[in-house]
Amino acid sequence: MSTDQQDLSIGIQRAAIRKYAVEQKLEVVATYEDSGRSGLVIRNRKGMLGLLRDIAEKDCAFSQVLVYDISRWGRFQNTDASAYYDYLCRLNGVEVIYVAEAFGDPTSPMATVIKGLKRAMAAEYSRELAVKTRAGQRRVVQMGFSLGSTPAIGYRRQVVSREGEMKGILGFGERKPMPSDRVRWVLGPSHEVALVRRIFRLYADPEMSISGLVNLLNREGLTNRNSKIFTHRIVRDLLTCETFAGNFVWGRSADVHAAGAATGHYEPVRNNGGIPAIISINQWEKTQRKISKGFWPKKGHQQLLDDLRKAFEKKPDATEIDLPGLGCSVPFTYRRAFGSMAAAYALIGIDPLAWLQRRTTAQHRSMAIASAFRGDVAAWLNLEGVPVTYVKGARHLLVNRCLKVGVDLVWQAHHKTGLKARLAKRAPGFDFDQMILMRMNDDGTAKDFFMFPRVHYFQLPLWIGETVFDAASAYHCPTGTSLIARLRHLVETQSIGNSLSDPL
Repeated sequence: MSTDQQDLSIGIQRAAIRKYAVEQKLEVVATYEDSGRSGLVIRNRKGMLGLLRDIAEKDCAFSQVLVYDISRWGRFQNTDASAYYDYLCRLNGVEVIYVAEAFGDPTSPMATVIKGLKRAMAAEYSRELAVKTRAGQRRVVQMGFSLGSTPAIGYRRQVVSREGEMKGILGFGERKPMPSDRVRWVLGPSHEVALVRRIFRLYADPEMSISGLVNLLNREGLTNRNSKIFTHRIVRDLLTCETFAGNFVWGRSADVHAAGAATGHYEPVRNNGGIPAIISINQWEKTQRKISKGFWPKKGHQQLLDDLRKAFEKKPDATEIDLPGLGCSVPFTYRRAFGSMAAAYALIGIDPLAWLQRRTTAQHRSMAIASAFRGDVAAWLNLEGVPVTYVKGARHLLVNRCLKVGVDLVWQAHHKTGLKARLAKRAPGFDFDQMILMRMNDDGTAKDFFMFPRVHYFQLPLWIGETVFDAASAYHCPTGTSLIARLRHLVETQSIGNSLSDPL
C-alpha cells in the first residue's frame, strides 16, 4: 500500500515478502497489490477487496497471506476494521502473516495486544499526517495558489516558481514542471471570459430561467471548455460558482482522507479575492438570490397525489412525459416521495400492473415502428444501389459504409404551454452524423420527417413547438420519398468529397 515515491514502496515490500517465502519454503501463487497513497478505507483498495473475495471462495488456492507489516494491511481509523479483515481470513482457513513484525505465535495473548497497539499506532500516524498535510494545504490556498483542481471556464492555470517568477500556462492535463512550483488561476481566453459574463448578464433578466438559458446557449451552438453542450446542471453550477466573483474556495466536500474526517471537524478553505474576478460580487449575490427564489415551494404528499389524480381525470392515458404539462411535479419528485411511479399510481387507485403494461406496450410499439422504419430506409436505399447496414449496438444505420444515420421518433405530449413534440433524451456520446426526426401521428403513422446534422440536432430544445419546426424548413422532408432523395444526395456529396481527397 505505497507508491514508488514513499519510503515503503511496492518494490521494497515485494522483496521482503519474497525473502520470507524463500526462507519458509513457501510458494507465492498470487499477488494482490494496491498502488495507492492511503489505506484508510477499503472501498478504494481493489487489490485487498479481490483478496478477501478469493479467500471467501470454497476452492481458495492458498492457505497463507504474506503482508509486509500492520500498516500495509491498512491504516483504518477504526482499528476494529483491521482486526475484522484479519479475522475474516482466519475464519476461512487462511492465516495472515506480517513478515516484518516479530509477534511470535500470532494467536498468543501477547501477539493480540501488540497487534492492537500497532493498529492504533498506524491509525494515529495517518490522522496526525492528515492534520499536518491539511495545514499545509490551507496555507497554500490562502497564499492564492491552487491545489490541482480543474479551473472553471474562463480561467487557466499558470505556473509560479518558488521564487515567485511567472512561468507558462498549463494546458488541459498538463502537470507543473517542478514539484516546488506552485499553480495559480489566471484569466483565460477572452471569448470564454466574455461568455461567462454574458451568461450572468442574460440570467439577470427577470424573464430568463436556467432552462431558457440552456436552450438559448445550445441553439447558438455554444459549448463549455470541454466542447460539451450546456445542460441544466452545468449552467446552474456555473451560476452558483463563487470563483467568478474572485473568491477561491477549496475543500467544500468532505473526504474520508481529509484531516478532520475522523473527528468530524471539516471546514473548507476560503481565499476571498484570491483570483481575478470575472463578475462583481454584487452581481454574483444577486444571481444567488434569484436562484434561491426560483425553487417552487415543496409540496406535501397529499398535494402531489391530488395533482396526479386531477391529471388522470383530464387525460386517462397520460404518460410520465405528460404529467408536468398537466399540472403535476416532475416524475423524479414522485419517485423520491413514494419510491416509484407505480406506488404513486396505486395510491390514487390506478392499477400499477395495468399502468406498467401500458407503458411497456407503448415502448415496444415505438421500438417496433423505429425498427420497421430503419428496415424500410435500408430497403429503399438498397434498391437505389446504396449499401446500408444497421449497427445494432450503436443504434444507427451505416449508409454507403461512411454515413451514420440515427432515427428518433417524436410524439406529441402535453407541455405547460400546450401540445408539443418531445425529443428523446440522447446523450452527446450517441454516435451519428445525421439524425432523422420522424414526427408521429397518434395512430402510429408518420406525419413527416426532418433530417438534422449532428451539431444542429443537439441545439434543438427538448420540447419543440411548431415555430421551431417552421424555422427548420431547410431540413424538412414532407414524405418518405423526399427523405430518401435527401439521403442519396448526402451520400453522393460525401462520395465526391472522399474521391477528391484520395491520393492519385
